[in-house]
Formats: sequence, C-alpha cells, structure tokens
Amino acid sequence: MEKHVALDVVGELFAIPRESMYNTFMSFLFFGVVEFLSSILYPLMIPTYWKSFEANQRLKLIIITVSSAHCVVLFYFCYFLYFEQDDFLAKDVFFANTEYSRYTHSLSAGYFIWDTIIVCRTVPFDAKFLLHGVVCGFNYWIAQRPTLHFYGYRFLLFELSTPILNLRYLIMLFFGENARLVAPLGIAFGISFLCVRILWGIPLMVGFIQNILNKISTLT
Repeated sequence: MEKHVALDVVGELFAIPRESMYNTFMSFLFFGVVEFLSSILYPLMIPTYWKSFEANQRLKLIIITVSSAHCVVLFYFCYFLYFEQDDFLAKDVFFANTEYSRYTHSLSAGYFIWDTIIVCRTVPFDAKFLLHGVVCGFNYWIAQRPTLHFYGYRFLLFELSTPILNLRYLIMLFFGENARLVAPLGIAFGISFLCVRILWGIPLMVGFIQNILNKISTLT
C-alpha cells in the first residue's frame, strides 16, 4: 500500500505537459549557457579584475549575471501578462492559463532548478538560499500542471527588487564597500523590498490563501 502511495506521489510530480517539461529543460539549459559564457567572457573583458577576484567572488559575479538575465526575460513576460492577459487569467484564478503564462512558469522553474544546483557550489554554503531555490523550483514546477497562473506570475514580481540588489553588489565588488552608490542603493533596495514584498505581497498572499480556503470549502 505504501509503495503504491509513493508511486502515486511521484506520478503526480511528473504529471506535467510535455511542452512545459521541454520548456523547463530549455530554460535550465539557457541559464547554464549564460553561466558558461560568463565564465569565458569575463576573464577576457575584465582580466585585471578577474585575476584579483577570489573564487567565490567570481562565482557570485556569474550568479548575478544569470540572475539579471532571468529578471530581464521574466519582466518582459510578466509585463505582457499583466497588461494583456490578466483579465483572462482572472476569470479562473485556479486553472486559467495562456501560452505566455506557461512559458513564464517554465522559465522560472528552469531558473530555480539552476539556482538550486549553483547554491550547492557556493562557498560558504548557505542553507537559506538552498531552501529558497528548492521551494521556488518545486512550486513553479507544480504550477505547470497548469494551475494558479493568476497568482504565480504575481509572486514572481517579487523579483522586482532583485536588480537593485544585484547592482549594489556589483558596485561593492568593483569599487569597494565604501563607494558612493552603495548606501543609496541599499536604501533603494529596502524601499523596493518594502513596497513589492510587504505592502503589495502580503495582501496578495492573504487573497491567495482566502481563495484556496474557499475552494477547499466548496469541495467538502
């Protein structure tokens, strides 16, 4: 009995449309290529800086590059979803989906899988980042069933604060922690974090939970 239950759980995890699985793999491959190209091009573009960086600083620079690539593509898709397809997704917040919403979730699922793997190579190892990658990767993998795309891409907009954080780290990496822009960027990141993840994110989470509970109540 337990064996059958375990097999059912595994089956559910892989009950994803083939198109979405393919897109997730291609997303993972894309970010892997960005990582590879970064490791090849940075020594050629900034040889002096590259030689002066420690191994963990080089890896962090590559991670920021891949993260920024994810943000650029992600924000394009989310912009289109919000202004062009949100009304359609709002008609059924649980199961409505479009080609763009499926691409968006596949993109981020592939990125978070890549992110989870890269965290394991980071020194010093940080369990918080590993947990973040695993949870996000799992959630956006499951969302490709497809389900909850109305909320899924909204939660991805939490990444709006990420470019500011990336830029701040780059300034610190190349110009030192006392560079003039470090403090203003720290403040800008704090404001963006407050606006996106707290002021906008908490009501979003409350609405999400309420809809889930309402859906469960209709099934019991």
